[in-house]
Amino acid sequence: GVPLRNALTPPRDVTCPDGACETSSSTPDLELWKTAVVTSKADPADPTRVLPGGTVAYTLSAHNPTDVDLPAGQTETDDVSGLTAHATLGTLGAGLSLDGSDRLTWTLPAVPAGATVSVGYTVTVADDAAGSTLTNTLVPGTGHCLPPAGDGPGCTTSNDVPRIDLGIVKSASTEGPVDNDPGASSEYAYTLTVANHGDTDATDAVVTDMLPEQLD
Repeated sequence: GVPLRNALTPPRDVTCPDGACETSSSTPDLELWKTAVVTSKADPADPTRVLPGGTVAYTLSAHNPTDVDLPAGQTETDDVSGLTAHATLGTLGAGLSLDGSDRLTWTLPAVPAGATVSVGYTVTVADDAAGSTLTNTLVPGTGHCLPPAGDGPGCTTSNDVPRIDLGIVKSASTEGPVDNDPGASSEYAYTLTVANHGDTDATDAVVTDMLPEQLD
């Protein structure tokens, strides 16, 4: 993105025609950023947080702000070490390849002057990831990261995985007579009490109480 200028200084008795003794060339550059969007099992209290078993979609983007076309083959690195400990990588977009277990390499297509290219992939959060944070960073190979503007994109994303801890207590009423006659019937009152000891709301939770066969 830095212009290269070169000027020829002629002898005193020589005059350069306008522009004939100076050249200027633009160098290619890329502006880089990434985004993370929770696509399933988002925390109802905060859509940037993802519940265990949910998915997050990541998008890497590169914009060529210069007037010079950038040829194909430039590479950028996405550090996913903060993801793979708590999530499983899904399908990788075209141009992405996994180097070991903690680094994605993005081989870019040609990026014409003024154009933007993007690529994406997803992760599925592990069931035991509650209380962790999914972080990952795009590391420039060519170009530079755009600094985050307010809530705008930068090159690092962070998504918390909240902890949901449900405590269940069951009690039975023992007041009144209990008839031991197999042909008789007695009534019991059972109470299930559920308390959320986690750090976010629990939604769509299901509690199953297995009843004895003797009960109607």
